[in-house]
Amino acid sequence: MTIAPEVSNSECRYREDLERHLSSLGEPDFEEMFRRMREKCHRPCNYAVDPRFGNSPRVVFCPERRKRPHVYEGRNPCPICNGDVDKELLVTARRLSSGAYAFAQANSFSFLNPDETFDLMGEHGDFRGINFLAWPTTQHKDIGEMPYEDHALSFDLIGELEQRIFNGKFHEPFGFKCCQVVKNTGGITGNHLHGAYHVAFVSRFPQNIRRDFDFLNQTEEPFISWFNRKNPKGLVVRDYETFSVAVPHFMKRPLEAIIYPKDEREWIGDLDEQEKLDLSRATSDVSYALSLLMPAKELQLDFSLVFHTGPGKMYIEVLPSSQRPGGFERAGLYVCEESPVMSARIYRKFFETYGKDSPGNRYNKMPSPEVRKEIRIDVLGE
Repeated sequence: MTIAPEVSNSECRYREDLERHLSSLGEPDFEEMFRRMREKCHRPCNYAVDPRFGNSPRVVFCPERRKRPHVYEGRNPCPICNGDVDKELLVTARRLSSGAYAFAQANSFSFLNPDETFDLMGEHGDFRGINFLAWPTTQHKDIGEMPYEDHALSFDLIGELEQRIFNGKFHEPFGFKCCQVVKNTGGITGNHLHGAYHVAFVSRFPQNIRRDFDFLNQTEEPFISWFNRKNPKGLVVRDYETFSVAVPHFMKRPLEAIIYPKDEREWIGDLDEQEKLDLSRATSDVSYALSLLMPAKELQLDFSLVFHTGPGKMYIEVLPSSQRPGGFERAGLYVCEESPVMSARIYRKFFETYGKDSPGNRYNKMPSPEVRKEIRIDVLGE
């Protein structure tokens, strides 16, 4: 899990100042928010579409993204600790049981613009979007170290953003078709910020959402309904009241998994309180597992949670960087170094051995050499 950094007096002061501001945050004015985003977050961008793919993956060209802070620059890139959170871009907040806050803000390093992202070839129209960050906590804790009930408030924030953006409670000359949510952990996946959910609303469907639509149109069945019916039950590794976690029988990399609701849902805002709590449990537990399993396998801790939402129905892909891509993978032929049965066994053994740890105790279980050796013996069977 995350190793608590040395926190200076100034960092404590910045965080306390932010929390005081969040405690008095009023009703957001989205018209004013869009004005500020245009003023402060605009990044000149263009995009192109690779014509070889039927579902048209978009490549956005945004050179200014190089200026965003990154983990590997040798400094703590946390905007909370560094006092870099722009209070004019704050949207909404929830108070946690610890006294800290979960909050959402417009992303000042967004690659999306409400107005100007144009197709270089002029063939596909302009591509518009806005990008928010939903922070699970103002503290230096990952979601696997937070009480489930506190982490569930992150999905309240995202659901509130969905409702406000999709209901159009502001005057904008365009609409948004989809909400894309991603949470990165580690450095390889581009995690330039500690802990936030990246929430993007876009005017055109991203490739993974279009694939879900294509599957639905071709089979007349949502992918996750098909997955629940066809994926071997022996690959289910964690079961909650309203959600399940399973290793897909077509996984491309070791320890890939899919988190999905037992009843079909489209948007995060459609989830009831129990479902949000179980989604919190599932994402927290899997994040905790990977935070110890990957170092034990001598892999850099690095993974993404990719949320699929919309009419194609909700599910979350767990995508660890657990095997480097080779030439065949780049050509479209995946060679996986572990079988789905092996990955499922590892997950189940981990949850049997360590899954009873409460989030409050997880903070103290760092992937030290002793812990890595313990997991290699108890879970990996080495």
